[in-house]
Parts: sequence; C-alpha cells; structure tokens
Amino acid sequence: MIAELVRSRQVVAHNVRALGQDLNVVQKVRTSVQKNQLMWLSGAALLGAFIARPGKRKVIVKTVPAGGGKAAKGGAGSVEKEVVKAGIFVTVLKLIFDIVRPFATKWLARRVASYAEERFLKQ
Repeated sequence: MIAELVRSRQVVAHNVRALGQDLNVVQKVRTSVQKNQLMWLSGAALLGAFIARPGKRKVIVKTVPAGGGKAAKGGAGSVEKEVVKAGIFVTVLKLIFDIVRPFATKWLARRVASYAEERFLKQ
C-alpha cells in the first residue's frame, strides 16, 4: 500500500515536470531558433519586407460646392482669417497648458498621496 503511494507520487512528479517542459514556450522557441537559424532569419526578413513595402496611397480630394462653401460666401480672405485665428487660439492654449501643467501635476500628486494615506495607511 505504501509502496503504491510512493510510486504514484513519483509518477505524478514526473508528469508535472514533463508538463512544465511542454508548457515552456520560451525554451521551445529558443531551441527552434538555434536549430533552424536560417529559416527564422529568412522569415523575419520576409515579414520585415512585407511590413515595410511601399503601397499605393489613396489621394483624397475634397471639393467645395460652387455656391455653398464659406470661401464662396466670404471670399478666400475669410478662410485665411479663420485659419490664423485658429492658429493663434491653439498657440495660446498650448502656452496656458505649459504654464499650468507643473502646478496641476503637483496638485494631483498631493491628492493621490493623501488618498493613498487615508485609504491604506490609516486603518
């Protein structure tokens, strides 16, 4: 009875080791790369060439209706003015963000630290 139990445990331990070796994907890939280096390198080169190949790019042409577009109503100058206004607006927003970011980061760090202290340290 005890001998059967010992034998059974040995069989289970052997099967667990074998399962671990079967599930060790990293070791299997390493072994495969070492044994079939040429195949792996040529496959990697083909994959790289496929990914990097230049393809045809679609050219999208937007048309403006003859009588309904902003350019037709206000002239080309109004569109340019709107673009300039938008550029100035984005520039101002970026400057404000660059100035506010350090303060916001410090404030957020303090809030997270106080929350973590209340939540995890004071129990």
